[in-house]
Amino acid sequence: MKAIFIRYAKCLLVCLSFALLPHSGMAAKAAQLVVDDDKVECPNAGFTHIQDAINAASGGDTIRICKGVYAEQLTIQKSLTLDADSGATLMPGAMHQNTVSLFDSAPIATAILVQNASNVTVRGLIVDGANNGIAGCAPDLEGITFQNASGAWKIRDPEFQARKRAGRLPVRNGNFCAERRRLGFERGNH
Repeated sequence: MKAIFIRYAKCLLVCLSFALLPHSGMAAKAAQLVVDDDKVECPNAGFTHIQDAINAASGGDTIRICKGVYAEQLTIQKSLTLDADSGATLMPGAMHQNTVSLFDSAPIATAILVQNASNVTVRGLIVDGANNGIAGCAPDLEGITFQNASGAWKIRDPEFQARKRAGRLPVRNGNFCAERRRLGFERGNH
């Protein structure tokens, strides 16, 4: 009788240990990746380009963007939070078309393209399109575009907050086609 009890106890212990051990189906803790363009403000940053951090991140991660100027266009296709320090500026040079309008297929060059992703947050990042390199009124120049995506952008500047509530947030630029410079929202299935 004692031998049977010990055998069942061992079996129960083994079963419980498998049930309580973490496995691949369990959610991992979200990571924070750090980006610094020159590694002066954040010397231990793992990345010098925001897009490299986006590519390396897993869904649910946070990317901290240290103060600096980042000359790149971004594409986000997973659930992420971009949290920028004061003075972090995205200033793409020679912007190129990276999407088209879901409404009329018009070409769009957007500094930040959030596409086919949910729960994307961009917080505190200055988007400056002054060096966009676009000579005419096409493609449309946008600061941030959500396509078939959901999320939020949070800007610290009260003037931009008012424009955000109105649904239009142009990037800073030197071109005359201001009515074509906007914050883009094109929602599909999400």
